[in-house]
Amino acid sequence: MCRRLFPKRMNENSKLFALAFIAAARATVGISDIFTLKKIYQKLFDLAETYHDHTVTPWPGKPAKSTKRELMARIESLLDIIEYTQHTNRADAVLLAHAQHSLLKFRVAVLQMPELELFAKPAEDKFAAATEQKPSSKLNQNKKKILTFIKQSPARTKDIVYEFGVLSSRTVKRSLRELIEAGLVKKETRDRGVIYTAAK
Repeated sequence: MCRRLFPKRMNENSKLFALAFIAAARATVGISDIFTLKKIYQKLFDLAETYHDHTVTPWPGKPAKSTKRELMARIESLLDIIEYTQHTNRADAVLLAHAQHSLLKFRVAVLQMPELELFAKPAEDKFAAATEQKPSSKLNQNKKKILTFIKQSPARTKDIVYEFGVLSSRTVKRSLRELIEAGLVKKETRDRGVIYTAAK
């Protein structure tokens, strides 16, 4: 099928990106909720822009505008909204499952892409240092709410997922992981279960 759809000179990663993009766009058929549609279209646009910035450079040796990590974040973000749409039954389940499958295949391909030196941003280290100094300044609203909830009392994963039922479990778990990486939350094992506590 890919041979008929794409030109011979197109590489495999670009084909997987195109298939994932088309599948996600097709999954919007039948969605009547304008808010959900806008979110999906925005995330599709962000993914396309980031992939372009990551793979296309103006001339050899010039750094790409986006990193592999940023590209992965765009894919995860689109997977989140698709999972949310599946839970709310606002679109065709088969089209959504196909979009999810295509995005996961593209995600695997991105993970296998080499992170070449020419893709590194010159100011990356300075930005990372600034982020480490003030981790709370980079928190989005979801992470702030989760952090506030954990500060009130240590909680298990399922308690946090239940408390923030509007968010998908994937979003909650990713937010917890990023809060741990930022040094704001600690993960502990108690009575064969995992408990999240606020870092002191």
